[in-house]
Amino acid sequence: METVEHAAVHGNDIRRGAEPARGEAVLLGTAQGLYRNQAGSTRWERVSEGLQDGTVTSVAWDGFREGYAWCVQFGQLYESADNGRSWHPLPGSTLENASIRKLWTDRAIGRRLLAVTPDLGIYYLDLPR
Repeated sequence: METVEHAAVHGNDIRRGAEPARGEAVLLGTAQGLYRNQAGSTRWERVSEGLQDGTVTSVAWDGFREGYAWCVQFGQLYESADNGRSWHPLPGSTLENASIRKLWTDRAIGRRLLAVTPDLGIYYLDLPR
């Protein structure tokens, strides 16, 4: 992971951020990739394990499982199980013609990850227990 100071992240085109729910890291999707900041730190790390260089359009924490998060890059949904340190693509989750703008979970809608697109509506993924 590349580590940068706080000011360097401000030079990026920030697309989406994910605030920690339970002391996890802060995640930022930018035009240059995904950045991670451990809660309370002033240093940002560029996450490269499992992700390509390029725009991360959305990122969200799992509201049900601690340490799990998702991000979208080039229409592919990725999952992290280690507080955003490494990522792997979810098989069958590519939405090639969808521009996913927002990911989120909410206990009011049950154990689902929602993906909002501006032109194709809302997709959902049932989450494991």
